Amino acid sequence: MRIVTWNVNSVRSFRGRFKSVLDSFDADIVCLQETKLNRNGLEEEFAVPEGYDAFYAFSDSVSGYSGVATFASRTRSKFAVPLRGEAGLLGSLGAEMTFHESDGFTEEELVTMDMEGRVMVTDHGPFLLINVYVPSTGSLERFDFKLRFCLALQRRIEAMRAAGRKVVLVGDLNISYLKIDHCAPEKEVRDVTGWYTHPARHWLRSMLRVGGGHLEDAFRVLHPTELHAFTCWSQKTSARETNYGVRIDHILVDEHLVEALADSAILSEITGSDHCPVRVELREVSWSDRPMECRPSPPGCAKYLPELGRKRQLSLARFVVPGQKEIGQKRPKPPTGMPLKTPEKSLMAESSMPALY
Repeated sequence: MRIVTWNVNSVRSFRGRFKSVLDSFDADIVCLQETKLNRNGLEEEFAVPEGYDAFYAFSDSVSGYSGVATFASRTRSKFAVPLRGEAGLLGSLGAEMTFHESDGFTEEELVTMDMEGRVMVTDHGPFLLINVYVPSTGSLERFDFKLRFCLALQRRIEAMRAAGRKVVLVGDLNISYLKIDHCAPEKEVRDVTGWYTHPARHWLRSMLRVGGGHLEDAFRVLHPTELHAFTCWSQKTSARETNYGVRIDHILVDEHLVEALADSAILSEITGSDHCPVRVELREVSWSDRPMECRPSPPGCAKYLPELGRKRQLSLARFVVPGQKEIGQKRPKPPTGMPLKTPEKSLMAESSMPALY
């Protein structure tokens, strides 16, 4: 099974060729971050690309901001199309989140996290796939928000594993946790020996087996010493031309899936965003058989969104004029002097947050 993750910095940049972009990865599952779409602005090209089931988490707090989406091929691995998809940290897919009393989470805080559309969970049988876009750090307030988000994500993963499920975590984690994953670690902290004391790096390291956790960094398992392996570059300084970047896009696999790890690669030759895609290949070893033929799209799929259904009805209505039977006939022109109404365009605010890694 081939899984690809990519922060696309707005999926609308692929309008008119989106399916060909998905096909170009020759992947079973494609996970995108920073889609910057909202429910009402979801176009059919992005919601139901031919041959794929799509699963979206939208930002309900700011239009045209954040957002993640997972695309499962219906023509490749029988494990690609999930049994179910669910957006958010507060869901119950795999297992409901459990907290430590000391965490101090309130329901309002968790709902606020999910309003930014940063998590999509899909159940593929042998594993649960979490597609995540971890917040960047633009202020002290957002830094605290990022750390709280990471802790909530950790609690959800712990609950899944406690329920006996294997987890694959992919996405833009906005954390460069190894010194070799940063173009200038000496500038990031005054004392490089304190690199791992940074709270976000400490958190990610604690999720990995090297730090006492139960996940493995797929790329570093297979390429432990590779240098200049970056996934994100500043567009303001054209840093990609000199490969002055960071590795903040990761695929972390459950420790019990490491034996299935066949390949992992950074696809730095693919452009179109300030990030590049990352790929992993898993051998379907000892995975229980599951029939694939003619399975319907599962719950949580974008094709079932009521907003998309309404858009389809409105689109069809444009071609039907009362008293006319032929679809596609032109509307009669309005009487002279009567203004012709045109649908208002929906403007999506595109915002980006500066990142401190």
